[in-house]
Amino acid sequence: MGLLTSFMQAHAFGWDVSLIPPTILPSALTSTSTLVRVFSRLLGYDSEMLHMYKELGGCELLMRRKIEDGGATSWEPNPLVEALWSGRLLHLSGLDIIGSTAGSLSWMFQDHEAKLWEGKRIVGYASPDKIQASKLLVAHPSFCIISTTSKSLPLKDWLSDKQANMFFPIPSQPMDTQEELSIFTTMGHPKELADTLLQFAEKYRASISADNVLRSQRLETLDLSFIILQSLLSQFLPAIEYLNLNMLLKESNICMKADAFNPSPHIKEDNIIYPPLSSSGEQTYPTIIPSFKPSEDPAGVSWHVSHHFYDNSLQTGLMRDLAIDLELLGEHVVLLGNQSVGKNKIVDRLCQRFKLFKTLREIDTLYNYLKDTSQYFDFAIFKQFMRQDQRSTLPDSTLSLFFHISFPLLSLLALPPSQALLP
Repeated sequence: MGLLTSFMQAHAFGWDVSLIPPTILPSALTSTSTLVRVFSRLLGYDSEMLHMYKELGGCELLMRRKIEDGGATSWEPNPLVEALWSGRLLHLSGLDIIGSTAGSLSWMFQDHEAKLWEGKRIVGYASPDKIQASKLLVAHPSFCIISTTSKSLPLKDWLSDKQANMFFPIPSQPMDTQEELSIFTTMGHPKELADTLLQFAEKYRASISADNVLRSQRLETLDLSFIILQSLLSQFLPAIEYLNLNMLLKESNICMKADAFNPSPHIKEDNIIYPPLSSSGEQTYPTIIPSFKPSEDPAGVSWHVSHHFYDNSLQTGLMRDLAIDLELLGEHVVLLGNQSVGKNKIVDRLCQRFKLFKTLREIDTLYNYLKDTSQYFDFAIFKQFMRQDQRSTLPDSTLSLFFHISFPLLSLLALPPSQALLP
């Protein structure tokens, strides 16, 4: 509440805010996203988040190229300028990543003024005569900026006098153990489970995210080892890091359970039923996912090729996790795994419909990626399904824009190389 009160006071004076992370990295969480979201809702703001990435330039923050149908190019405003015009609350996430680039926009951040394309300018105030006589655009008086950081860099590496003068800095204090414990218990987690988790988090604070842990409340699982290993993508860690992780789990009395058997799913009425997992005495429940109706997309069904598929416990469990993330949690998914580990087979079996492949190349731009792209919006599981292949070959600039536009929420489902699936 102290940070929220500070936000309100700064906003009352008309100042834009920069939330400064704790000095010590790594440190406990400060609920940055939740704080900004609650602040915008209390004041009735339409908020928009803009993620920063390393190669982002000052001009790219303000405007971007648009290719018309005939091939001609023109400029269009970026979300930063659109928020300035419409009076939204703009959440600049990861301001520390762009470093000195933020200084080139000090005029924009301090005075809400900027130079645009074709001689146009945004100003904080102008008389009606000046607006008609020149290419002036007036910033909305309700426009507000809150900048936050990735907390991956020490303050001395990015927080300069120029950075501090652009916004009103508000230092954040990490939650103490009792505050974190009260949050977990309020959400319905047993106190013993929360104590064990916080004990581990203190030893692995640099990597664990409480957002992923709180997500377990929606996944309806109390298996701490599963939650932690999935959150950290443990199967992709280097060998030494993986051994250290297992050691920390043992020191925190978090035991790794044997893999449960996943019975094959079956269809009942309009749902896909995943039977309860086999367990050693623990009560488990079936998972029910709405199934795709072929009558809703006959064109897509006509393109589907039914391949042979052999059910086994591993791939059934992966399909179940994939369906939960997509349908129950409402998140988009990135499948991580080497070639020939069964990513295509799992998606084919789960969706049983035509899908679109799009190979990402290093020379691709955002326009080249999005043009001529078919999109389906009538599938109960995949509202918009698109396959990415070789995403690691893309430059960071194109990849960051792609994620910002097409994948506002990401859930990672790891397929390790050692767990190749049957053909």
